Amino acid sequence: MIILNNPSNPTGTEYSIDFLNELIEVCKPYGTYILCDEVYRGLNQEVSISDIYENGISTSSLSKVFSLAGLRFGWIKANEYVIHQINVRRDYSMISTGPLVDKLGWIALKHKDELILRAKNIISTNKNIVREWLKENPRFECVLPSGGTVCFLKYYFDLKSETFAKLLLAEKGVFFVPGSCFDKEYYFRLGLAQDSKLFKSGLDELSNFVDEHLIS
Repeated sequence: MIILNNPSNPTGTEYSIDFLNELIEVCKPYGTYILCDEVYRGLNQEVSISDIYENGISTSSLSKVFSLAGLRFGWIKANEYVIHQINVRRDYSMISTGPLVDKLGWIALKHKDELILRAKNIISTNKNIVREWLKENPRFECVLPSGGTVCFLKYYFDLKSETFAKLLLAEKGVFFVPGSCFDKEYYFRLGLAQDSKLFKSGLDELSNFVDEHLIS
């Protein structure tokens, strides 16, 4: 099995249809499964692996793009054999998500277009905030994603990301997941789905922290 995350967390990278088709051709002769976490899918016309490959397994949920992580509600799409095997194992661990969660999930999916439009508007606004902020903060850079709700913010200081993140949280109340969690130092995982006023305020506090501690 090959396991992917599309769009990627934390970089926001989106795999192209050409790349996925090439990967499928490699996997087909061996019956290799491709399991793809597609929880950030929905903001563009991203391709689902389960739609283009018989051994593709797609997973997603109402968190991230739908902003409903509290429901703990998700799904898997795959061929009939895989779904049967999953259902057999699922019956050992749980019977039901509960009627309230089912109902709320149904309401959310009934209004998915409105929820996705809301997410698009927030992320578009926050991307513009990042672009303007980067102009004033040349010691940072990032590639803003075409899809998904996260990106990787690189910084140019000789300060390990975990130490940086802990100090920033303690002094400014701003939290980033440090790049060391992804085996990439001198990066932060930057979420783009926060309330835009809070998002801008957080970036401003990051700038203030850098000016106070690392101006030289």
